Amino acid sequence: MQLIYVDDSAGAGHDLLTAVIVDARRWAPSLGRWLNLRQTLAYEYGLAKTCELHAGKFVSGRGWPSQADPGAAINRDHDLRRAIYFRALDTIAADPDLAVVTVDRLGGQDRSATYLGLLAHLHRWPAAHDSHGLVVMDGEDQLYPRLHRTLPLEGRRIVEDSWLQESRTSQFVQIADLVAHAAFQSVAHQASREWMWSWYSERFAPIVTLE
Repeated sequence: MQLIYVDDSAGAGHDLLTAVIVDARRWAPSLGRWLNLRQTLAYEYGLAKTCELHAGKFVSGRGWPSQADPGAAINRDHDLRRAIYFRALDTIAADPDLAVVTVDRLGGQDRSATYLGLLAHLHRWPAAHDSHGLVVMDGEDQLYPRLHRTLPLEGRRIVEDSWLQESRTSQFVQIADLVAHAAFQSVAHQASREWMWSWYSERFAPIVTLE
């Protein structure tokens, strides 16, 4: 069984969905590697292990990642936060049990079309591994589970509706969020994020453009 954690990012004429995929049999080792990073960041910078790593907020300098020490550098130093984000992406990219897929539908924000395009692409993934996939989607939007019910049952590899889970309660959804934000900046080229335009392309497979 492939566990597929999905987060979205849209704007500037792009509608992106990023999926982080891990085989259920390798879920625990992969999570262990990520938690080791979180432990290290807690020790080195006071970044609380329970702090949600939400990419947009984190790199913008919002919030108090170190609540135990209000004067900690991570609470005010934007360059330090960028370095931590960079390190997190390196950890994700280096994990042999994780795969990343991002799709981008240009010219609008029809979330249904983009999500169905992602599902069509993902359907080939578990099929290639002679397995099945279960999608875990960030947030509470009931649109995504409903779209699963439009999929034909015959030969279906993506099982069940998508499971909705808030990112604050899931390390893997937070991982998907970090990658999704990097993917968006790689195509949107926001001037305020020029320093991360190449972060996605340097680590992950090329973004799939949907028709």
